[in-house]
Order: sequence, then C-alpha cells, then structure tokens
Amino acid sequence: MTRANRRELERKLEQARRLAMEPTDPLTRERLAQLIEELEFQLRDPRKVAYVSQTTLSVDETRAIINRLRERFPGIVGPRTDDI
Repeated sequence: MTRANRRELERKLEQARRLAMEPTDPLTRERLAQLIEELEFQLRDPRKVAYVSQTTLSVDETRAIINRLRERFPGIVGPRTDDI
C-alpha cells in the first residue's frame, strides 16, 4: 500500500468514525433532522424505505427524528417496538 493510499484510507476511516459517533448536542440532533428534509434523491419505490435507530438516543430525540422521516417518507417502516 502506498503512502497516498494509506492516508486516503485513514481519512475515510476518520470520517466514518465521526459519522458513527452519537450526537451529543441539540444542534447536532437538529442538524440530523434537517438533513432528512434536505435529501435530494428520488426513490424507485417509496414503499421500500426503512430506518433503524440507536438505543443510546433518548426517546424524545428519536421520536423527533422519526417524525421528520415519516413526514419525508410517509410509507417508511421502522423496527418493532414491542421487544424493547
């Protein structure tokens, strides 16, 4: 592996780590909800959309994000809640 390839791989890994981190401030959580509204792609079949959520987020935070998802994608399907 060349140095350039290694640096690129390390850069991508750092981006993935940042994306995977739990948001810790309200601005970041609000930004997540805002990003949902800014999505600019068309789905081939809007009935085939699903989401999962982190259990580390509060119920209220998760609910707000899921509500935005449901507004944007009315047919969205989520995980079962009877086993939580």
